[in-house]
Amino acid sequence: MATLTEVQPAAPTLTNDEILRYSRHLIMPEVGMEGQQKLKAARVLCIGAGGLGSPLALSRWALSTSM
Repeated sequence: MATLTEVQPAAPTLTNDEILRYSRHLIMPEVGMEGQQKLKAARVLCIGAGGLGSPLALSRWALSTSM
């Protein structure tokens, strides 16, 4: 019988530019390096945004990918 094992992807590392950009987040005990790496690895699924939400979701995506 075959078994499946869950493979955990490696935690994303922050570049020097990202460390500089997120330095205020990194010094917060609630976020820190581990929390910022989790945010970097996070994904979002937007369902049912409708006519008004679709342009907003698109602009938020454009802002997040341009940084």
